[in-house]
Amino acid sequence: MYNRKWFGGFIVGLIALADEPFSIAHIIYLIINIIWFTVGIILIKKKVKNEKTLELIVRISGAVLLFCVISMRIADVILNIKADPETYKWYHVFPYSYCAFSNITLGFAALFYKKDNIVFHFAVYMSLYGGVLSTIYPEYLSHDHFFSYVGMTSLLHHSISIWICLIILTNKLITPEYKKILAFIIGFGIMLLIGVFELFVLKYPSAMNLDKPLSADIGPITSWYVLFIAGTLVTLLFIFILKKIYNRNTNKENKLKIEAE
Repeated sequence: MYNRKWFGGFIVGLIALADEPFSIAHIIYLIINIIWFTVGIILIKKKVKNEKTLELIVRISGAVLLFCVISMRIADVILNIKADPETYKWYHVFPYSYCAFSNITLGFAALFYKKDNIVFHFAVYMSLYGGVLSTIYPEYLSHDHFFSYVGMTSLLHHSISIWICLIILTNKLITPEYKKILAFIIGFGIMLLIGVFELFVLKYPSAMNLDKPLSADIGPITSWYVLFIAGTLVTLLFIFILKKIYNRNTNKENKLKIEAE
């Protein structure tokens, strides 16, 4: 009986501790992600030679991403309406965060896949930034518990967005060009306009961090205008690095073809 009580207390404590970044559960989740991304990308590079198969993987991943993020939003709104029906309404299901918006955009672009789709030049970068940061430091776990449906689907949709971005980038499914930074700027601008509509028309409690910084812990440095400027500059740097890597790989491939002939 004593052992059962001790074990039960241990499990309850472990679940409680899971609701913090870098808890045991979170670290295990990060390790699983690293293995998933590494093994998955290596297998795709080695085994997938047909572009149609690669397209199918992207489309299926996009469908799974959409399911996770949309079902997460529905579950979150249902819980919020139950807790505070005066503040929250059914239409609050529409995404109000950078991650939810960019991941839904990425999900649809992946589902209706077209190589070098201009939408990817916004969604891939935005989803990758948000996915990596939110997976490494999931601040939302403080209110969306790790083992709850909202908590798990939040973690999963960030992970799946990283997965899709890695597939696209490692298989050259977009062509990095400096002029396409406009897609990122316009996409970010659309997010902000949606945030304005949600705040002042739909009366969201918060939207696109227009009313408060992204991270309460870090403060003003994560305000929307700082994120916009930083995101644009980082994306330009990312394009520069991708162009260098793609050009080097293309030169290697051409050299191997010449040698083979």
